[in-house]
Amino acid sequence: MRIISKEDFAKFVSSIINDNSLNVIGVKSKGDKFAFGQLESASELRLDHDVTLLPPKKYFFPQRETLVTYDVANGFFAKDPADRKPTVILGVHPYDIVALLHMDEIFRETKSDPYYFEKRKSSIIIGVNIQNMSKWCFAPQMGCAIIDHGYDLMLTDLGNRYAINIGSQKGEELLEKYAKNVADALARDVQIVGQKKKEIMNMSQQKFDFSTELIPELLSKTYEESGFWEKHAEKCLACGSCVLVCPTCYCFDVKEDPDLSLKEGERIRTWDGCLLEDFAKVASGENFRPTRPTRYRHRYFKKGKYLFDRFGFISCVGCGRCSSNCLPDVANPVNLFNDMYSEVLNMGVQLATPTEPHVSIETEGNIDYVPKLATIIKKVPMAANEMLFEMKLDDGSSVDHKPGQFVQVSVFGVGEAPISVSSSPTKKGTFELCVRKIGNVTTKLHMLNIGDKVGIRGPYNRKDYGRVILLYGCKEPRELLFGDEMAALEIRDDVEYKPTVDWCPENELWTGNIGTTT
Repeated sequence: MRIISKEDFAKFVSSIINDNSLNVIGVKSKGDKFAFGQLESASELRLDHDVTLLPPKKYFFPQRETLVTYDVANGFFAKDPADRKPTVILGVHPYDIVALLHMDEIFRETKSDPYYFEKRKSSIIIGVNIQNMSKWCFAPQMGCAIIDHGYDLMLTDLGNRYAINIGSQKGEELLEKYAKNVADALARDVQIVGQKKKEIMNMSQQKFDFSTELIPELLSKTYEESGFWEKHAEKCLACGSCVLVCPTCYCFDVKEDPDLSLKEGERIRTWDGCLLEDFAKVASGENFRPTRPTRYRHRYFKKGKYLFDRFGFISCVGCGRCSSNCLPDVANPVNLFNDMYSEVLNMGVQLATPTEPHVSIETEGNIDYVPKLATIIKKVPMAANEMLFEMKLDDGSSVDHKPGQFVQVSVFGVGEAPISVSSSPTKKGTFELCVRKIGNVTTKLHMLNIGDKVGIRGPYNRKDYGRVILLYGCKEPRELLFGDEMAALEIRDDVEYKPTVDWCPENELWTGNIGTTT
């Protein structure tokens, strides 16, 4: 631990601001609120803030970000990261550092997101222990109010000076290069920092009626309690404010932004949120969470159950931003979970701390957002809305897919859609995609001609499998494709085949299932 006077710390901040090779971000006042922003001088920095309007994740996972650029003549190109400077972010509270650690695990699962991690690796996080806590904050109860890792430097206010914990070599080098008059901490300084951390743990005005370790178990007992979710979602405006200010929300939408000439453009990703009405809507028009109560419920299950089962952590750090930004005041997790706890007790349900899930995060390289160009060499109509395309990658490579995998198909200026590969992996030189005309991308794809170009990414999905269950869905029996192949699968012992139609006309014989499969 090191000690620096506040005067010398201000000079340290000025020094890094004056270094044009660094991008320096800090907490600044914005009216009666606080926000992260570009620092012009050390006097702008506010380390006494309660909470910022948006979390620092926006510097690693921006609200709007270009993934690729394209032009119709030459294809797709990765964005150029050459102008990126190392970013120093000052004033990050411990709960936001925990949130970044959560985001790190999520963005590296299966395939690592290169755009997120290139920004993370070039950043320096200077945290500060909480001095003033928002009335909505419950970080102490979530175990996120203090932290001993995840930062490069961590500050604790000691009146006329700061104690500095060094968390990385990058942090130590920054301190050595730009700070003056830094001394080793004395025993009493270490003791005072420990006392400050104890005080932080008692600052919260929000109180749970139970141990937060029970949250996954509480959720598992109340999924089907529709009355509970309808009651709490009754005043919800479905505006999405709660998820758009959340430091651990990572959902995004991908859109095309074509030039007016329609000959070039860019593909961008923007923040999205599960409380928004169209979030779970698919191209055919079905919405898997069509009502506010189902979307409201999903928000809590994603944070407290689904991510816990996958990663072993409850993905809420207790910052309180969701509560403070909710106009009808129905987004406070503490109020909801306390009511849920009471409801479960009244149901007579026994609660036990959930078993810690087995977590195994595997990363197989980076996501490649840049599609390869492919040429349509054949089109075969299969039904009124289905077309079988045969394509060939322009670089001569093979899709090299496994059974059950899909590729992402890009149509210039329209977008990208996942399409299963229909052809056998043994087919060489070309590959086949059977495409139903049902959304913007697939409708435009049907309009393309032999010789036209598309983009291909993939293949994706798991390459290994054990038991095979084929869920085959279409609108009605006459739309069933590849009938001979399906009949062959139906008599196999190692495949469970479940054909399903949305409906069956009265004059047709159908022995399969009736329902929606997509």
